[in-house]
Amino acid sequence: MKQCATERLVDGIIPSNHVTADPVPPVEHYQHICKGTGVKVYGCIDGWRWILGHHAKTGVLRMAHSPESINRYIDHYTRLGVDGIFVYQGDQVTGNPYLFNLFR
Repeated sequence: MKQCATERLVDGIIPSNHVTADPVPPVEHYQHICKGTGVKVYGCIDGWRWILGHHAKTGVLRMAHSPESINRYIDHYTRLGVDGIFVYQGDQVTGNPYLFNLFR
């Protein structure tokens, strides 16, 4: 990753947990690597908060976000000074009448 940043092979990095928002993915290591390179580091909020379990016949049971959890992620990433926040599977948020106004 360091070579990708120093040689500007990438424009940005979005660390994620790949399918859940909790625990919040760490970004500090990437911020350190990218400092002074112009490569941006973004926070990531996954559309699903966490996976509660799954079964082959019934599928995956996932926990959705609340306004409080979204605000907590935004505050966390703001304190860390990320270059922006990427919302993966954003339709899980924008389609939710309790959450979509948080991003206007």
